[in-house]
Amino acid sequence: MKVTVLSTFDRQGGAAEAAFRHVEALRQAGVEARMLVRTAREEAPWIAATGTGFFHQKKIQFLEWTERFRFIRHAARREDWFSFSIADLGQRVCDHPWVQDADILNPHWVQKGYLSIAELARLSRLGKPMIWHLQDMWAFSGGCHYAGDCTGFTRSCGHCPYLKSPGDQDLSAAILAHKTASFSKAEFQVSTSSQWLQKEAQKSALFSSREVVHLPMGVDTDRYIPGDTLTARQRLGLPATGLVFLFVAMNVNDHRKGFQELSRALTLLADQLPAGRRPEITLAVLGKFDTEQHAALPFPVHPLGFRTDLRDILSAYQAADLFLLPSLEDNLPNTVLEAMSCGTPVIAFDSGGVPEMIDHGANGLLAPSGDAESLALAMMTFVSMEEKQLRSWGQSARHSMITRYGYPVVSALHLAHYRKQLGSSD
Repeated sequence: MKVTVLSTFDRQGGAAEAAFRHVEALRQAGVEARMLVRTAREEAPWIAATGTGFFHQKKIQFLEWTERFRFIRHAARREDWFSFSIADLGQRVCDHPWVQDADILNPHWVQKGYLSIAELARLSRLGKPMIWHLQDMWAFSGGCHYAGDCTGFTRSCGHCPYLKSPGDQDLSAAILAHKTASFSKAEFQVSTSSQWLQKEAQKSALFSSREVVHLPMGVDTDRYIPGDTLTARQRLGLPATGLVFLFVAMNVNDHRKGFQELSRALTLLADQLPAGRRPEITLAVLGKFDTEQHAALPFPVHPLGFRTDLRDILSAYQAADLFLLPSLEDNLPNTVLEAMSCGTPVIAFDSGGVPEMIDHGANGLLAPSGDAESLALAMMTFVSMEEKQLRSWGQSARHSMITRYGYPVVSALHLAHYRKQLGSSD
């Protein structure tokens, strides 16, 4: 069986990393899976970019930034510039050998000038099973990747909160109408990483009459493993004693990531703790974090910066007693899979697909989405726990990842679905 996964990137960003792991898991299961990407970072015989060289690079930059600038003039806020995609420009991939010889076509996240709406429709008409795996809400929205409280995607969009001039016939309504016309006769199935996204897709005007299946992405539990806490802390220069909370800050200015709520929750936690205990808690931050943001937090902050070395990333999870995820909207975050696979419990808001990953009270805690007071209470509960219970939570976190999201488990689910689409039991 030959499976071609299409993704804008091979490993840049969470959606691309999930697609990469999907291919990796399939290959470990003996499937001839390949990635056809716009931009490749890794060198592997099963990863191919649609082109190379100076002129190809300029072409994809032109496609991406032409679309981006066209949206900027419509955007209500600067912080939303990368939260919305038009996708009427892109590359042609239907004639690529890996598309032509595939038994299964499996598009994932394909924005930023890679696959246009029209090209996705053309792929669906090649006469072979196509399973579009969604990593966010864009496929069935009028352009946004996450809709927040807006339910326009269940109707015809319009009056879009991302636009400075919303109305009945605004850009979001035009994009959703374009998708509806393009996909009305398209033959493809839809899959999602989380049950939450599956339900959102089923509610959408675009996919309400189309089958949507839940097929989770996984984590390599042989790579993301528990390690010696003291050794990990020494590697990263973290305190040898006390509690270390880990927060991943890829873009704290994105409201969806919940940094304001986390900051307030940590302040509330500090107010509840005896003054002598505050220095015992360190917040390690992996990613971008500036001095002004440090100053807003009541605990010592240890910025780790951006890390690409897997050994450093593993050390961050292994050094932490607790992983914090304050996202207000998310699908199936890789960071939660990674942290729990390393035996690190998680406290998070019960948003998106996150509640599917955490067993509340057994390997982490969930707080009502956006409720900083409840998030602080959950952290206080964790701080008050005995060492034996902390170890038990870590072991439970690790076990749940192996049994529910390990490569053998998720690849078996996807492979069974592929075989069903091909009408084969082999």
